Amino acid sequence: MFENIINKIAKKIEIANNHINKDVLKSLIEYDGPFSKEINENYKISEKFNIPLCQDTGMVEFFVFLPKKV
Repeated sequence: MFENIINKIAKKIEIANNHINKDVLKSLIEYDGPFSKEINENYKISEKFNIPLCQDTGMVEFFVFLPKKV
């Protein structure tokens, strides 16, 4: 039971770190301010290799603390 919950949480965390909401992506593509080239390049690399977006570009990083037996 706990393994199923952990797998679901892990998948949601992966999605949150590796994928951008459609509305946010639209804004990102339209953005032409400071570091726009780097931010868009970061997104393309993340999408291509299914890896987390760089934390230095303003993406949210969060930690989840669980009891030992969870």
